[in-house]
Amino acid sequence: MVNIIEESKAALDKAKEIIPSNNNHGFLSKILRSKDDESSVQQLAVGGASGWVTGFAFTKFGKVVCFGVGISLLGIYLGHRSGYLKVDMKRVEKDAASVKKEMEKIAKKAEKELPGFIDKAGKYVSDNALLVLGFSAGYLLGVASA
Repeated sequence: MVNIIEESKAALDKAKEIIPSNNNHGFLSKILRSKDDESSVQQLAVGGASGWVTGFAFTKFGKVVCFGVGISLLGIYLGHRSGYLKVDMKRVEKDAASVKKEMEKIAKKAEKELPGFIDKAGKYVSDNALLVLGFSAGYLLGVASA
């Protein structure tokens, strides 16, 4: 029994190291803290409920976004074919080149930070496996019920 308590405290300390925060009483810190001290049913319930809300919201929002993008593309195509719209391809290529340069800068910066982030995310997932399982199942249920 003592060994389990010590392991739980060690896991909680590791989770606090993973989640940088000056204020460990903040809203996000309370949500992301290690759930080892809570029952497995509670972990699954919290993960499932938050996953369902996320899946449902993303599906509804995604449908609206896809509809808007589809209508916009159709309108642009019909406007171009009818002669109402003219595309300046030189300007498009120039803008695409500048966006490419900016994305390369961002990618180089992210490349340096990615290994540490992946390690932290993997540790959080392994420390909170039941919560992640509940979230994943809830997300799929939310997508299916939308």
